[in-house]
Amino acid sequence: LIDPAMTKLKLEQIDTRIAELRTSQASKKQSVERAEFLMPRINQAMAYLNPNGEIGENGLPVLNPNIANRFARGVSEWKQSDIYQMFEGNLNTIKNTMTFENLISLKEGGATFGSLSEGELRQIASLAGSLDPANPLGSLNTLFEIQQTMQRAIDEYDRNLLE
Repeated sequence: LIDPAMTKLKLEQIDTRIAELRTSQASKKQSVERAEFLMPRINQAMAYLNPNGEIGENGLPVLNPNIANRFARGVSEWKQSDIYQMFEGNLNTIKNTMTFENLISLKEGGATFGSLSEGELRQIASLAGSLDPANPLGSLNTLFEIQQTMQRAIDEYDRNLLE
């Protein structure tokens, strides 16, 4: 015969494991939903920065001439065309979403926040990378890294659903 105390202990372990798996699955689903929200914005921003996906002779992406140099960026920023506003808005949405995620992650890690200074907010925002219209090549590289990471998360989630 099996000791009832032993059975109860095993059932508690099983319940704990089920709860852990549900939490893990919910977290993965939330990450995928966030990725699906951000991916179109990432793709649009990348398409604006490097419209045809071309690579120049120097091995670097060929940047949109409207943002390739400081003068062109100044003119684009001054004119505020619809497409430039959408590009800038996409960068801000991505950065703000990732900054919020970083704050949550830091909080879960035990960080406590009083009132954050502007510098501290910038430091946290920099965790999202160099998403800045004034740094088109850095923004493109960061967007590419974010895109790859999110796509891997989506692919893994989809594979786990099929299992």
